[in-house]
Amino acid sequence: MEVKRHRRLRRLLPDVELVRRRAAGETLRALAADYGGGAHDAWPLLRASRGGEAAARGGPKRAAGGGEDLSPAEIGLSFSLGNAGWLVGAVTATRISTRFGIGPTLIGTAALGGWGFLLIPLAPTSMAILFISMALFVFGVCAVVNNIVAISLSQAVTPDRLLGRMTASRRFAVFGVIPLGSLTAGALGSSLGLHTAIWICAIGASVAFLPMLLSPVRSVRTLKDAEHSLGLIHDQIPA
Repeated sequence: MEVKRHRRLRRLLPDVELVRRRAAGETLRALAADYGGGAHDAWPLLRASRGGEAAARGGPKRAAGGGEDLSPAEIGLSFSLGNAGWLVGAVTATRISTRFGIGPTLIGTAALGGWGFLLIPLAPTSMAILFISMALFVFGVCAVVNNIVAISLSQAVTPDRLLGRMTASRRFAVFGVIPLGSLTAGALGSSLGLHTAIWICAIGASVAFLPMLLSPVRSVRTLKDAEHSLGLIHDQIPA
């Protein structure tokens, strides 16, 4: 009796395995469809609102003008002074976006944040800490204000049922390119030298806002403008 039962189970195993594989395939296809739907809904805002955040992050370990290494204490001091900008940006984000409007705020912060990085390769050896701290401070203010306004806009014009997909798609698009940027920066630094690599990164960050400047987001001042200017028609858009 036991032998017959085992034989039946062995005959059923291929069918069970086939069902399992089909279910796994359907799950992957569903996930891909969900990502595609989220990316489709988020794309106008992703393209318009992520002008150049984190275009040249992480590396003033050497004073760009003089080529002398900074000590660990000097690096820590530069980042400590510069990181105060993140607090300032968090406090002033709502006030700035209300005063200038959503689109101008996104474009302005992307431009200023990128231009601030030009201070790093311009830093003279004797004032490296000051220049680097100022660059990081400007970037901190602009990055936080830009992030708050961009995410608020994305969430406001996306239906509740698609918020998870939109957020996942947006973060994948934004953070997915960071490893590529890190590899590129390392290759540039190794082949061209640190100072030249920082110049290339700073110039790239300073012009990263141009696609956003040429997009419909420049005319968006309120959430109602976003619906008309970006052509987004969703279930619920707050007044």
